[in-house]
Amino acid sequence: MITGVDSGAGVVLGLLAFVLGAAVYVWVALALSAAFRKMGEEPWRAWVPVLNIAVLLRWGGFSMWLALLVLVPGVGPIAVWILLILTVHRLNPGFGYGGGMTVVGALLFPVWATIVGFGPAEWRGARPAHLHPDPVARPASPPYAPFGSVGTDFGPPLPPPPFPAPAPAPGDDARPGPAAAPASPVAPQP
Repeated sequence: MITGVDSGAGVVLGLLAFVLGAAVYVWVALALSAAFRKMGEEPWRAWVPVLNIAVLLRWGGFSMWLALLVLVPGVGPIAVWILLILTVHRLNPGFGYGGGMTVVGALLFPVWATIVGFGPAEWRGARPAHLHPDPVARPASPPYAPFGSVGTDFGPPLPPPPFPAPAPAPGDDARPGPAAAPASPVAPQP
């Protein structure tokens, strides 16, 4: 049987957890709004619960819709956490930070958001694809843009890799195939 003292302690612990959670949320929202301001994003988006994750995912090169995975019980928050780690890893070079900040972002996200938002780092990274819809008119990204990030420009796209032609089946000489490459001349050995 639960006594009055036990239920009172539960209420106090629940209230303390709520206040602590709200304080951390306000802290992260303030830091993300400062980071969004540096990145050219509207700062108010950092205060909307799922939208702040969606904006981060978009800047990290993922679909904004993946933020809705947080609503799936069990596996959803874990998947969003993994996507946020990848996003933090992709955003860090844009702020001039390396892989160590990815560890900070993975384990202590409020600290990462504080360092990125209120720290001296300026956003130097690439812009998301939605800000550059025309790839021809898009200016080249600086050399310190993160590899593979959205909007980076490392020159013209490479052609697809050549795949070997399928070998003709035994006895199937009439099958068209690629022309044989001429043999390169070999200089005689003295």
